[in-house]
Amino acid sequence: PPPTAEQLPLLRKRLLEERCERVPEKDDELAEFILNRHDSIFQKIKSTKVDKLGVCCMSGHHPESNDSLLMWSHYADKHHGFCLEFDTTKEPFSSAEHIDYVHEFPVFDIHQLLIDDAMTEQGGKTCLGTKSAHWEYENEWRIIAQEEGYEAYQMPQLTSVYFGYRMSDFEMNAIAKTLCENNRDSALFKMDRHSRSFRF
Repeated sequence: PPPTAEQLPLLRKRLLEERCERVPEKDDELAEFILNRHDSIFQKIKSTKVDKLGVCCMSGHHPESNDSLLMWSHYADKHHGFCLEFDTTKEPFSSAEHIDYVHEFPVFDIHQLLIDDAMTEQGGKTCLGTKSAHWEYENEWRIIAQEEGYEAYQMPQLTSVYFGYRMSDFEMNAIAKTLCENNRDSALFKMDRHSRSFRF
């Protein structure tokens, strides 16, 4: 929909601040100007706000989440990798938010996103916190940081490591050695296949 009469002066101000060329002075021309540039405006918002956020993705299935057949197949190199378990009562893990699984895309007022920086930030977090309902089996949680890049955690927050049943002894020993030197409290487990069912 076109911007409202209340939004137009705020939009004109923001476009001038962003140094957009040839911003129309008349309201009807400005409304058309903005409508014709929805895609480029959205891409600008995405590149300046959303793309600069940092995201850490985790699964919080249940106490038995470490034995999810699909998660091991999709995210642990078909059982050659490993699963980390963290203490979620402490930062940064306590700030993780659950993904919203839906069938439709989130709907935003693009004009209000352009006007209101706080709403733009929230819109970015909504985009990053929404996925198709087809992925609901992952029970995903995400930490969304203001900047991209790596964020360190304290070693005691790593409570357990689960090795895939196909992981090599060399790799397991290397991880175990590192943990022995830095975090002796972390528990180590080796996954194994159930003899009569599709379980671990």
